Amino acid sequence: KQWYQRRVRDAYQAKETYRISFTGVDSIFTYKNSYDFVVAESHVTCVCDCPGLEDQCSPLRESCKEEPDQSHLCWNFYKGDQSSEGCGMFETMGAAEICCAVDFTPHLNKTYKAFQVTTPTTRGKF
Repeated sequence: KQWYQRRVRDAYQAKETYRISFTGVDSIFTYKNSYDFVVAESHVTCVCDCPGLEDQCSPLRESCKEEPDQSHLCWNFYKGDQSSEGCGMFETMGAAEICCAVDFTPHLNKTYKAFQVTTPTTRGKF
């Protein structure tokens, strides 16, 4: 600290000029964690089960055709007590049921990686 003060005083008295050039900033991020993810496409296939016809839907029906794996997920959906409008002569026989398979697959079979980083350490470059 003393050298700095003396050097500045000497520089002032001798009228020397010093130039410091600022050339940029560095930001240093520390890696904390990461995970893989996909952008999903969904495909829905449904069956409307009209009353009085062959029983095609039930809460236990497995609408999904394939077993789920790392890149494919299927969800079975059942909804009873639906309007039977459109079931023709069976409309008055009671409620209809709907069962669906909602199939999720990665869009274009692409997988992405997200990184979690810390708040950066920022340094000036001179």
